[in-house]
Amino acid sequence: MPRKRSIKKTKSKAKDMHPKSEPKKQKAMKKEKKQKQESFDILDTSSITFWKATTVVFALLFLVSIFTHGFSLADTTTGAPTVKPTAADTGSPASSASAAITPAGNAVKLDFYLMSQCPFGTQVADAIKPVLKKLGSSVDFNMYFIADDNGDGTFSSLHGQPEVDGDIVQLCAAKHNPDKYMDMIVCQNKNAGAIPGNWEQCAKDNGLDTEKIRACFEGGEGKELISASIKASEEVGATGSPTIYLNDEPYAGGRSENDFMRAICSAFEET
Repeated sequence: MPRKRSIKKTKSKAKDMHPKSEPKKQKAMKKEKKQKQESFDILDTSSITFWKATTVVFALLFLVSIFTHGFSLADTTTGAPTVKPTAADTGSPASSASAAITPAGNAVKLDFYLMSQCPFGTQVADAIKPVLKKLGSSVDFNMYFIADDNGDGTFSSLHGQPEVDGDIVQLCAAKHNPDKYMDMIVCQNKNAGAIPGNWEQCAKDNGLDTEKIRACFEGGEGKELISASIKASEEVGATGSPTIYLNDEPYAGGRSENDFMRAICSAFEET
């Protein structure tokens, strides 16, 4: 009988030692392992998202570089020269400023045939103005207007008499203010529908001699200028605004500031 009691006691003790649940330490370790795994999953997902975003950004930059020729104004593949600021850009004396591009031969000739109220004409006038400022006398720029000479001292144009008057006043500005007339024209182009009525304010705002322009515009000089301008347009057969010639050859390239800059720089190399 004493032996029986001992067996029961042992069984009872063994039963008490069998764990009904995992020890607290094991639970904590599993929980910590699970949290670490979740952290790694989050980091892995973030890493993938980051590299995807980076890949997209680099792809976009690559495409932009293609369309902008490598973000460069000068065409490095053809060795086009770099434009340096002139005295007019920096406000410093010409003797101490870096010179603009100087071609080996004569200046590049650039001729525009326009209508003063034509939106495409005003677009190229606006685009060429900063190029002329940078290159200065390295470009021989001429502006002519497309209109009809009626032979009796009157003229007609596609957009009516206001356009004829706009042509005349801009020719007068070019004649008497050759260094500033493009400033007046670009100012007028901001509201091309108001041409020619906005010429005086634009001339004053940009420091042109309004009295000389007025005398030319209202007198016989203006008519002589528009008549000569029409003849020049007819000689090259210019009927659409803008018609552009670069070194006496038809120009069919782009019409932005950068396009004109590249074309002129390429023309320097050919001279």
